[in-house]
Amino acid sequence: MQYSKQDGYFLRYTQQKIQAVETLPIPEQAYDQLGERGEADERIFNGLKYSAYNNIKLSKWVWGAGI
Repeated sequence: MQYSKQDGYFLRYTQQKIQAVETLPIPEQAYDQLGERGEADERIFNGLKYSAYNNIKLSKWVWGAGI
């Protein structure tokens, strides 16, 4: 994640398929909800059992939330 006075918070990444650089703005409200950055190997949802079934349920939840 990066920050500039002009653009605020944003992520910059390269799309693998077409090698295009994209910039994804992060609203201030979303940034405030992030909290402390964890370790690189730390899971985002502690206690979640990772399985194909839960991945489907999580995908539906994310889609329904408009994320």
